[in-house]
Amino acid sequence: MNRQIYTIRGPDDEYRSGWFDLDAATVVADENREWDGGNMISKATGSELVREQLLRTAGGEYIIRRVAGTGPRATASSWSSSTDAEEWMRRQGLDEAADAEFPAAERIPRGVGRSREGTAITVRIPDAHLAALDTAAAASGTTRAALIRSAVAERIERL
Repeated sequence: MNRQIYTIRGPDDEYRSGWFDLDAATVVADENREWDGGNMISKATGSELVREQLLRTAGGEYIIRRVAGTGPRATASSWSSSTDAEEWMRRQGLDEAADAEFPAAERIPRGVGRSREGTAITVRIPDAHLAALDTAAAASGTTRAALIRSAVAERIERL
């Protein structure tokens, strides 16, 4: 076991830490590098000396591992959400690898937040209907709540 410490920056801007087993982690992607005429520059860090790679831990969490220097290497690892991990890959032009790692059917669309229109209510839905609802929302590229709102609006218009 090769324990590596990682940090998590919380919503309160305080850092917390944890660990993962580097030997059990999988390299999802190495950063892209570009020749600038004199050096190979990391697209992730903008540096010739600091490199990054995206790892998936044995538990399925994403870690961005940063390696600095050319001699004895200093490393730092930070926890990353799957959304941030996908964005890290796409910023570097690793779209095909990102599509393979994060299939569109499993992505939840990111919007600007919850709708502020109307009044929030609670509804009980049978598990079978909920599963079908989630499948339909994913297939149409929307959220569960947006699909329910549109279904209610369509039904009311038909009355």
